[in-house]
Amino acid sequence: MLRAHCLEGRFITRACKEFGYSRGSIYQALEAFRKEGLAGLVDKPKGKTKSDKVTPEIIDYVIYQRAKIGLSGAAIAGKVLQAFRVKLHKRTVERILGYYRILNP
Repeated sequence: MLRAHCLEGRFITRACKEFGYSRGSIYQALEAFRKEGLAGLVDKPKGKTKSDKVTPEIIDYVIYQRAKIGLSGAAIAGKVLQAFRVKLHKRTVERILGYYRILNP
């Protein structure tokens, strides 16, 4: 649709009808293409990229608790609450351990 407009000279309204897009969608795609090229047309991931609660200190603490003491995910979550006053779900602890490939005791 961008090619039809930019290279072939078709009007935006005609390209909208031919390709089944709204005018707003074509203008957004055109602006993204002008700013970033083809990379601008690729969908970008939505949502958070990292956790707000889990700091590097907490990650170190979780790894230490599992590696040296051998606590479970729920027990480690309780220790994190006591030490850092941050409430983590046991599954969050298990994900941290899985990411760093710390096996179960």
